[in-house]
Amino acid sequence: MTHLQWSLVAALAATTWTGFAPSSATASGVVADTGFSAGRAGFQVKFKNLTAPYRVMALFAMPGEWIDLDVISPSPAHRYRVEATDGALMVRNVKRWRWQAPTVSGLYTITVVQLDTPDSITLHAFVMVPFSRVKNGYLNGYHIGEYPNAPLRQLPIYRRPRGFVEVTAENRDTPVSTHFRLGQFLCKQPARWPRYLVLNERLLLKLELLL
Repeated sequence: MTHLQWSLVAALAATTWTGFAPSSATASGVVADTGFSAGRAGFQVKFKNLTAPYRVMALFAMPGEWIDLDVISPSPAHRYRVEATDGALMVRNVKRWRWQAPTVSGLYTITVVQLDTPDSITLHAFVMVPFSRVKNGYLNGYHIGEYPNAPLRQLPIYRRPRGFVEVTAENRDTPVSTHFRLGQFLCKQPARWPRYLVLNERLLLKLELLL
């Protein structure tokens, strides 16, 4: 990315925003009169103080981290089930769960299913590689660079990341939202696999909102 593109990404990620206002999208997620599919489900999933309305979305967690998952449903009559390919899953009530990320970094899947309809939301959960694994500016041979001890102008957006998303030849095409895939966020640095990047859910939601 150019300096201007990174500035835009930083500005978007720093903006305070937690959810979606009502829009012209229909129940099928298609915006009226345009044919553009927003890919929205008929319900939403809230996690990490964010509300995700899309049928596919990324979630980023540290190894062993607990993530609360809450369903926001337009009708109290709907029933839901949560399935996870790995990690611990705890039921809190009929619309609330807690998922503990596996201790091994990688890609996992969490699916929230609305039982009385064919609707569902798939969360591609990326368990990140901890920042502590970076040695002399490199992570598994990939050049990360050095982070200063104090963030630039003390801005939170410039703090050291908690961890890095590992991108492989196998997972680079994984959707991280309706219209974006993981590999699109890699920098142009020539390198072998695996490669690494920093990404967050808030940025993805904002990018989708801009389309």
